[in-house]
Amino acid sequence: LSACATSPSDKSAATATPKNIEMAPQWAEMTKQAISEGHYGDAQRLLMQMMLADPKNPETRILVAELHFATGLLDQSLAEFEALKDVQAVSARAFQGIGLVRILKHDEDAASKALLQAVAADGHLWRAWNALGYYYDTRKDWAEAERSYDKAISANPRSALTYNNRGFSYFLQGKIQKA
Repeated sequence: LSACATSPSDKSAATATPKNIEMAPQWAEMTKQAISEGHYGDAQRLLMQMMLADPKNPETRILVAELHFATGLLDQSLAEFEALKDVQAVSARAFQGIGLVRILKHDEDAASKALLQAVAADGHLWRAWNALGYYYDTRKDWAEAERSYDKAISANPRSALTYNNRGFSYFLQGKIQKA
């Protein structure tokens, strides 16, 4: 979390609560960064403080679901994502989460429906596009797979995972030179 002004490891961050509503987005960004970097303990500490400040906040609740997903608690994360799918502020991300969990649980049809709802609501959800690429690969729908990977790369050009998945898709298609 070196890019943040305050690290969750700092005593001030570990004991403070984001009582000032203007600080909530900063805490949320710190939590997202901690999850993406695999600093799950830091993310959990931040989320506990955020829950104390506002336990019904949809952003906090979606981050709890994301943390559970990242740490492999799929049933818990699925229940949390499902509970948030009708909350406008986070519904696209909730559908993305539902789709990602369903992919991991090998329920591809339910996954694709949730992922399509996610990208229809927010076309910048690169993880949803990437997972749709995987889904279409499993169906050998190469055109849709490539389109999905391209959309994922457009949404997040720094995602090595998406480039890797698109390359593997080309490999599956026998397009070794493109892979």
